[in-house]
Amino acid sequence: PHVELLTPRASRKQALGLRNLHGQLFLMDLGSAHGTYLGREKLKPMEPKEWRPGAVAYFADKSVEVFEFRPTRLSTKVQTAT
Repeated sequence: PHVELLTPRASRKQALGLRNLHGQLFLMDLGSAHGTYLGREKLKPMEPKEWRPGAVAYFADKSVEVFEFRPTRLSTKVQTAT
């Protein structure tokens, strides 16, 4: 799904979030003009970087909004026939 960023400095195609088969989340800058940041690190364009739980990301301007990766675990109980 698309996420609307509030900062006017964000590009129309700013970044992409990716999840692999192991459940790891990655963030990749799509060559944006003002950059995508994971923590204090500016991401290199088109190079996915793992977004670990608790890490903060921002897009172009951290004074407007930041995003924190906080996964939740959904409990799925398997019922057995008795």
